[in-house]
Amino acid sequence: MIKVKIDGGDSFVEIGGKEVEILDCWDESTLAQCDLSDLAGESGPFPEGLQLEVHSEDGFGTYFFHELLLSYHLAGAALDFRCHTPNKYWEGLSA
Repeated sequence: MIKVKIDGGDSFVEIGGKEVEILDCWDESTLAQCDLSDLAGESGPFPEGLQLEVHSEDGFGTYFFHELLLSYHLAGAALDFRCHTPNKYWEGLSA
């Protein structure tokens, strides 16, 4: 189960009883990060206002996308895959 706890000025996000790192927190929303393995076997409602940056070692089987942003809104769940590619123009030896 995924839980968001707000205790005074502190916020906590737990996935399956394990606390994950919070990257940022706003009035109505919390941004946290976890690995894909942290979500294995999780079910149930996704907390509204939570945004999870999910990391995958093998790029979710694509070897291209290593990160996605998972969130839930009134319209349903949203997955935003992120691709970080090197800028080939700047790579190489400098003169």
